[in-house]
Amino acid sequence: MNEPRRLPLEIDSIRLVEHLAQSVADRMSPALPLSIQLWNAKTIGSYLQRSPAVVLERVVTLPDFPTPIRLPSTRAKSKSDANSHVSGTMGQPLWKAIEVIAWVDSHRKTRGGRPRNLN
Repeated sequence: MNEPRRLPLEIDSIRLVEHLAQSVADRMSPALPLSIQLWNAKTIGSYLQRSPAVVLERVVTLPDFPTPIRLPSTRAKSKSDANSHVSGTMGQPLWKAIEVIAWVDSHRKTRGGRPRNLN
């Protein structure tokens, strides 16, 4: 059977879409597994539906919240630091994603009251 003829404009549009899709795929980095992700206060805030300020002031300060990880870094020199050699400062706090998720799950409440009568 005869297939309908495509106009050159349709062919160009299909090629353009395929090219764009391939370009996007080439630029996307693969997602890290959750087991090795490190989250900052902004990411935790997004997960908990809270602002980063609330996370830093009220959540991560709770005694049972997971311990933060602080990676060493060098501080970027500002004009006031031009003559000082400050290095080995600690970076922003980060938390293991799986520990944060486990902490949230540990706060899930079970139903109270007496069990249902199943008879």
